[in-house]
Amino acid sequence: MSDQWLLDDVRETIRLGLIGGGMPASAALALVQRYVDPVPLLENVPAARAIVQVLLVGAPDGEQPGKKKAAKVKKPAPSSQTAD
Repeated sequence: MSDQWLLDDVRETIRLGLIGGGMPASAALALVQRYVDPVPLLENVPAARAIVQVLLVGAPDGEQPGKKKAAKVKKPAPSSQTAD
């Protein structure tokens, strides 16, 4: 957070954040090689910083990275019909 990091810290934080979020390691590496490696290092600092922030303080609205939220099932309204 204080902009004191080593060369691979940014790249590896993004790769490990993808893995921690539930992505297979091979897919995370492929994405990093495709989208992170070709651009200047400083362009990826905000993403790495956001990953570290989620690690330290948690995800927004308490969501667990890598875990899908259960779908909310809407219960049917009680019937107002009476038996004759």
